[in-house]
Amino acid sequence: MSNDRDAQRVALNRLGATIFGYVYVYWWAKRANWRHRIEKGAIGLLILFLVVLLLELGLEIFGFEMARSRSIATQLVFILAFSVALYSKLREWGARRQELFFLQAAKKTAELLGADREHLVNDGTIEKLLGIFHATFRRKGPISTTLALRTEDDRLEIRHWYPPSGRTHDVTFHPNEGGAGYSYANRCIVYIPRTHLGHAIIQTLGDDDPYEMVGGLYIRGDANTAYRSILSVPVVIFGQCYGTLNFDSARPNAFKRIDFQQAMVYGSIVAQLLRMRREGEVGSR
Repeated sequence: MSNDRDAQRVALNRLGATIFGYVYVYWWAKRANWRHRIEKGAIGLLILFLVVLLLELGLEIFGFEMARSRSIATQLVFILAFSVALYSKLREWGARRQELFFLQAAKKTAELLGADREHLVNDGTIEKLLGIFHATFRRKGPISTTLALRTEDDRLEIRHWYPPSGRTHDVTFHPNEGGAGYSYANRCIVYIPRTHLGHAIIQTLGDDDPYEMVGGLYIRGDANTAYRSILSVPVVIFGQCYGTLNFDSARPNAFKRIDFQQAMVYGSIVAQLLRMRREGEVGSR
């Protein structure tokens, strides 16, 4: 009897987590539109309050007496509108700062890739690139940036870590296993915003409505208990996928849409290097 109750409790927990996951992903995918509308409305209210205030001051200057009635509700609406507008501006500043980090990373990447071809395709260059990419997300609570590469038996194995001290043991994935395995098998961006839920936001490339949800992608283990959110992008070029580039963070919901775009650029850079290495190996045979 107790076993049946435990099974029912587990099933209900899974069902609740799945429903919450779908609601969360829908909110995450659509909130940009809602937030934009709310921010526009808040700014409009602030402009309206300012116009009314200037009108009252102008009438007083010309000798007109006006009865001012500032109700508590009006004051609360003003405070709320001001708070939303201020939050919008702070978020805009944060996005600009992230763009600055990306530009700095682009400069360092260009300098690194200016080396000769023989030096360019070695493992040291890839690990330096991971360090540059890792620094781009330094305000995201990063734990590690890793590169998982395809093996001969069509699995994924994490071959490169940054920082190097973060490597604890060999990690492999089958296609569709975990966020990295799913990203590799389906050539899509996989974002697990809250690892304790296990659900992932999937962004497929080239679709009009690219966001969807896949449940149960996060693989729990002793070595990744500090991970709160994970972003994985395919390392793909000319239809050839070499593996995935993965960013692990200690913060829940650490990554935004702009981070997806930057991570995809980084994945393309690594894919080009791996392609050059493959062509060099073929040419030397």
